[in-house]
Amino acid sequence: MTDEGDDVSARLGARGAFPQVPDHWLPHLDRLDRELAAIDPDYQVSQVKETYDGLRFQLPPTLHQAPCCELWLSVNPSPDRQDVPAWKAWCARQGEHEQTIAHERQVADWRARRAAMRDLIAIAERESYTW
Repeated sequence: MTDEGDDVSARLGARGAFPQVPDHWLPHLDRLDRELAAIDPDYQVSQVKETYDGLRFQLPPTLHQAPCCELWLSVNPSPDRQDVPAWKAWCARQGEHEQTIAHERQVADWRARRAAMRDLIAIAERESYTW
């Protein structure tokens, strides 16, 4: 494996998945990684492998669609579900948060970035049959 191959393997490994693909695919994965990082520098990968002679590049499912949700949850930890009144009050506050304009903008931005990333991955997976 070349130094470039080691570099892309290390970068993808730091993102969560070491590529299990032929070495001659590594320059293509390098390009894909750079394009995805331009959209979301902190993106994570769950799997990069060859399946039926084609690339499979999988992003992990995400629990939250907006950074504001992670911040909100860090400030408002979920109560025990057995405490029904506290649970209902927490759910109401969470619903109020999700109806804010800032939240809606962040979700729309997140969805647009995620769609652009999925489009790039789909193109790479189709092209991989000719690499």
